Amino acid sequence: MQKKRLLGIQPKVLKGKSKEEYIVEAQVIQIEEDKILELDVYWKNTEVSGGSGKHELLARHFLNEQKEEYATYLLKDISNYSYRYQKDKWSGMQYRTLLNNGDINVWYHTPTTSKTEETRKVIKEYFSLEDTRGVDSYIASVESHIKWEKDQSALERKHQRINDMMDTVPAITDTEEFEQWIDEVVFADKYIFSSTKKEAKGYLYICSHCGRRYYSKEKPRHNTSTQCRWCKSNGIVKTRVSEITEEKNVMIAQPFGETYILRHLKFRRYSYAEKNTTPIKAKSTISSMEKVRMIMYPEDTKIYYNNDWFGRNASNWSDKKNGTIIDRWFYMYPGELDKTCMEENLKRTLMAAAKCGKYLQLNELIRWYESYTYIEYLIKGRFYELANRFLGGYRKFYISPSECLNKKGNSLSELLQIDKQRCNRLRDMDGNEFALNMLQIEERDGLKVTQENLQFINDNCIEVDDLQIYRTGLSVNRAINYIRRIIKSSRLGVRTVLQYYSDYLDMAKERGADLTDDIIRVYPRMIERHNLYVEERERKLNDNLIAEKNKKFARIEADYSLNYSLFHWEDKKYVITVPKNAGEIVMEGKMQHHCVASSDNYMQKMNDRKTFILFLRKKEAPDMPYYTLEVGKDNKIIQSYGAYDRKPDWSEVSKILTKWKKDIKQKQNKLERKAS
Repeated sequence: MQKKRLLGIQPKVLKGKSKEEYIVEAQVIQIEEDKILELDVYWKNTEVSGGSGKHELLARHFLNEQKEEYATYLLKDISNYSYRYQKDKWSGMQYRTLLNNGDINVWYHTPTTSKTEETRKVIKEYFSLEDTRGVDSYIASVESHIKWEKDQSALERKHQRINDMMDTVPAITDTEEFEQWIDEVVFADKYIFSSTKKEAKGYLYICSHCGRRYYSKEKPRHNTSTQCRWCKSNGIVKTRVSEITEEKNVMIAQPFGETYILRHLKFRRYSYAEKNTTPIKAKSTISSMEKVRMIMYPEDTKIYYNNDWFGRNASNWSDKKNGTIIDRWFYMYPGELDKTCMEENLKRTLMAAAKCGKYLQLNELIRWYESYTYIEYLIKGRFYELANRFLGGYRKFYISPSECLNKKGNSLSELLQIDKQRCNRLRDMDGNEFALNMLQIEERDGLKVTQENLQFINDNCIEVDDLQIYRTGLSVNRAINYIRRIIKSSRLGVRTVLQYYSDYLDMAKERGADLTDDIIRVYPRMIERHNLYVEERERKLNDNLIAEKNKKFARIEADYSLNYSLFHWEDKKYVITVPKNAGEIVMEGKMQHHCVASSDNYMQKMNDRKTFILFLRKKEAPDMPYYTLEVGKDNKIIQSYGAYDRKPDWSEVSKILTKWKKDIKQKQNKLERKAS
């Protein structure tokens, strides 16, 4: 669009008058082969002419439909809550946006404009319209289509630029070495499929690594390790499944121009036994895709996402996630890592991660390396579990690094705050922060813990305070041995038993017991004693609550004889009776687990003789709650529910209630006649 030449042409002079906020004048400009529609928008300025307002030229809008171009030249400033447009400037503003004070969110609102017949005729002829109705909406649709086409074209060019740049990413230098590394490190576990059905030659074993089969007299056991007779690879025996799918992430670092690139690849291995073939064979296939590429510019990181699925050869890279999740856990491929311009400390740490061949949270490490510089010590020292946990992979029962580590330490011993012998103990078990914390306490307080019990602490994420040793005076080993005996006898989980033990000691202390006495601190039936304490506490609470309710709603007890005479009923199988006091209503609600006990509302209404709570029981179990009833005037049953607000045996119970209403009505009539 030839903007200078367009501004050299005089705008269309305002001819019409209107009360509308905008008046539009139109003309068609011919510049060489271009036929351009000019829409001159006049805006009513209410600050002049004594407040009545005067229309002034706001902007000149130009549209070239053939070349799919449009532009706006402003004669006045326009601003709203999101944008500010300056006068005497060109803008890519659409016509409809202009009429909405520069607001691009305009589709919910169509502004009204005034146009002369001459203006309508110009617009009609330019677009070859049949009539002039809805011309503003037509112009808006034309320009919206132009914008959509431009956006799509720009998006395609952007995608092409990204994919052209991605094509410059170098391939992995040694493909065979990389494939061997994937096989030996990433998918180090091999599988040997077997059957527990013994054949004439013995039990059949099929190795997924070499694909060959053999027989053995040794009966296979699921998830045990054995060695393939042919390829000598160690494999995990599988008798309950015939196929296994695994996914692992691999990170590759490569030089890229003046910086370096991090590539996130996902590998999928499918191991299976072909049972329908003769002879039976086993295979293992590996497929891969590259999910993410991160170009690590010094000032910023550019992230690109591959939107293709597994199995596609072509790559479709974008800077939009489109649902792609950036993984945390990776194996680090050593490959060209040493050739990158990565910060040396980080490079050393990643190289250590690559050499150890462990699955680590490398993405977290790279993102926040300045906060995790000590991870280098942990990985090089072969404390992989600690490294992963301090990188944020575990949140349950988590002990923060600041509680366990001396980050200013210059050696592993100083970092972990334990001596070399204890460092070796922790390394041998690849312990976590709970085992580390226990070893630190062992060194500091002189407490001793066996390796077996240290492993128990590690596996179950137990903090020292969970063992209650400072309350009971028990040694760590004795406390753990006691907890393990309780777990075995009760068949409860570790966390459950530890919570029981803590509550048990609290309640024993409330009763004045000596927690350092073996009768208390290592009581073999601790769970049973805990439950007895709970029942006793609950009974006291109930007694206090019942006394409180009986006092508050004393009239229920005072009216018992009257209520009994009015509502008590029984037949051969059932009895409907009334509570003697408010306390019985409380216990009914607790045993039935419904709202009668939790709200004073029902007891208050019975106390005021507005409604009445009644109990339906079976005669064979008169003390066992069955149904709770709320009865109103004229013996109307307002509510009737069993335990947990359910209605067991309702078809039979509804008949009983109907019979009760009939019999009670007759009974009450007799009492009234007798009284009169």
